[in-house]
Amino acid sequence: MTRFAFAAALFLTLTVSVSAAFTGTDLIVPATGRAPGAGGSQFYTTFWITNPGDSTADVIIQFLLAGQSNTAPASFNDTIAPGATKVYENVAESLFNIRNGLGAARVVGSQKLLLSIDSQFQLTERCKESALTPPRRELAGAKQRTLSFGGDTKRVHAPFQ
Repeated sequence: MTRFAFAAALFLTLTVSVSAAFTGTDLIVPATGRAPGAGGSQFYTTFWITNPGDSTADVIIQFLLAGQSNTAPASFNDTIAPGATKVYENVAESLFNIRNGLGAARVVGSQKLLLSIDSQFQLTERCKESALTPPRRELAGAKQRTLSFGGDTKRVHAPFQ
């Protein structure tokens, strides 16, 4: 029972997250957005922008929607006090009212900024259940494969030749 409770607690909070950080005055985030996924899962991006300087920084965040010309991209202007950090949760939706769109973001500062990015893929309970209990018929006769991600090797059963 304890093992089940631990596994349930782990999967109830399951969110896949990828983070990165960059410094500069003109920064591009190549994958930004808000989009629904399979089974009700959600993808979104959050920015933390820090002003490490001694004076207030003017900041412009632009959203460059994928698959179209962005000659006049949607923009959001803000200022960040010296030594302060501002968090922009779910950038596409909260700043640009984009609920279903992917693209890139450009962050321009009047002085050097530290931009930290967290792209998250939130799984719903339905997705978590299917991840825990894959249909056995799909695994029948599957061959075992080795997958490697950044030096972390896993043995998996995959229904492909």
